[in-house]
Amino acid sequence: RQTGGSGLEMGMGCSTSEESKRSNVIQRELRAQSNDNSKVIRILLLGASECGKSTILRQMKILHTKGFNPNERHRMKGVIRLNTVQAMQQLLVASRELGIAEDEIYKKHRETIMKLDTHAARGLPTSTVAGIDELWRESKTIKDTLAEQMKGTRFYLLDSASYMLERVVEHFKDDYIPRDQDILYTRLPSKGITETIFTMEGTRFKMIDVGGQRSERRKWIQCFDDVRAILFVISLSEYDQVLPEDEKKNRMAESGLEHDCRTSGRMKNIHFLVSGTIRGNNKSAVV
Repeated sequence: RQTGGSGLEMGMGCSTSEESKRSNVIQRELRAQSNDNSKVIRILLLGASECGKSTILRQMKILHTKGFNPNERHRMKGVIRLNTVQAMQQLLVASRELGIAEDEIYKKHRETIMKLDTHAARGLPTSTVAGIDELWRESKTIKDTLAEQMKGTRFYLLDSASYMLERVVEHFKDDYIPRDQDILYTRLPSKGITETIFTMEGTRFKMIDVGGQRSERRKWIQCFDDVRAILFVISLSEYDQVLPEDEKKNRMAESGLEHDCRTSGRMKNIHFLVSGTIRGNNKSAVV
């Protein structure tokens, strides 16, 4: 009986000892992780949809890391192709809604292009690519539609529409590999939370991008812990543009939500920075 009892006690002692060792290891790992995190400056990017947050994140990746690997470039190739098709579809829809006279080029290609879906990311027949290119370069209907937007007529169009459509033939070549500039002009709505870690002048930064669409903003609250600064991004070219999710709402007016964020009690100890981005046909910059 004594031997049995002693064995049980020894077993319990061994178990307790092992648990204690594991606990100590975990505590050391947590302390090490905490020390590492304290050395990283966390910057949260906030702003309305399509203000340029993801572009800033990509710029940091290009400038301060090894850039985009082959797998990332391959994935972005599909997005670039979709953006190119979407830009032309947006122009085709807007021209009809605005009642702009439809020329023969428009009539010849409209139905085929409007039927295109996400499968366009994989590639398109040469004739379809040529049709998009002909519409962009030769159709008076499309040119008049663009002119209406320049006058301030409100309809949704990708900021990078001109850039994408100028290069439609290149984008759909079988051997096409996106350049850094192509990726910077890509429109890919942020879903969830994306992080990029980089080092600049000996300091490590973690930049966090959260979706700016109205449906994504409820996730912002999850990212405030341990944030040293918030960079609120506003696109300076959006004064005459509308939201993709609400064509009655001016994009610049939507950026007024910066004031709501600034006055939130959760942000009283966080540095708040406001950055304007310029996004157009030929450049993308932060000012």
